[in-house]
Parts: sequence; structure tokens; C-alpha cells
Amino acid sequence: MKKLIHLIYPDTITSIRIYHKRNSKWSPEYRLYLMKSFFLNEILKEAYILRIMDKLNVLTMDLILYSSNDVKIAFLRGLFDAEGGLYWRQKHACEIKISTTLASLLSSIEVILNHFNIKHIVRTDKRRDKKHKSDVYYIRIFGDHARDFIRVFKPYKLYLSEYIVKHVDSKYRKRLKGLLGQIE
Repeated sequence: MKKLIHLIYPDTITSIRIYHKRNSKWSPEYRLYLMKSFFLNEILKEAYILRIMDKLNVLTMDLILYSSNDVKIAFLRGLFDAEGGLYWRQKHACEIKISTTLASLLSSIEVILNHFNIKHIVRTDKRRDKKHKSDVYYIRIFGDHARDFIRVFKPYKLYLSEYIVKHVDSKYRKRLKGLLGQIE
């Protein structure tokens, strides 16, 4: 996500801070901070205050979808780091899952995945409760296609050893490092 922001708004200073959760079973939270970018900060503030995220998303997606492959890769890498997860355990194929509540974002993700020939399925969760106030769309990528996703997008989260220890069996860690280009 940092690369995407720098491609679109080069004067922005970014930093990522890690916040560990009280429950040790939960993954830590990574927050992206944007500094010295008045224009970008104002857009995000307006989107948050006015709840116009879907409208903002349509503008942003048009910009991303008609950009270079580097921008598409940076966008999906950042989205995976924020809203995605990797599950690679014994008796469970390698799986990538990304979630969103925005239908326009879902269609943009699908366009980017199709552009890179990565097959996926979408599942819609329509449950309503205190946590889920709208439909949630889950984009799921399995097996060889999940490994293709890792090879193409190289998400930052997968370079963090604490994340890998919790989500990838030791049997598959060397294979994951090979997909990320980190074989010693």
C-alpha cells in the first residue's frame, strides 16, 4: 500500500506501526500513517466523515484499473495486507482469503485477478448482527492459484516471521519462502 500511495501521491511520507492485540491468538494490527499529504488526508477524512467510501472507491478503482501492472500489484498487495489472510496447514490446501463489504471494490479485485489469470471464487455472507451490518464478500483463492497470487503480488505480511509461524505449518514454510524469492 505504501508503494501505491507513493506512485499516486509522491510527496506523501508514510510509516507503518505494529499494534499487538491483548489476545495472543490474534494477529497484530498494522496501521499505515500518512503524513504531509494534505490532498490525500482531506480525501480520506471526507470519506470517513461523510461515509462516502463507496463513491471514493469508484474514483480510486478507475485510477487503479487503468494504471500500470505495478500499480495493480501494489494495490492488491496492500489490500491483502489489510483485509486478507493466508491459510496453509496440513490437510488444508494453500488458501488466500480477502474480505470486503464494498461491491465496487469486489468487482475491481476480480478485474485485477482476472488480468493476472488467477482463478478465484466469491462467497457472500449475508448475516446481520452487531459485527456484520452489511454483506461481506469473501474472495477465496486455492491451491496453485493461491501460490500464483503469492508469486505475483508478494504481500508484505508474508515476509513477517510472526505471521508465518501462526498461519503456515512448518512443513510449508520453505515452499512459501521460495515463492517469495527468499530461499537461502
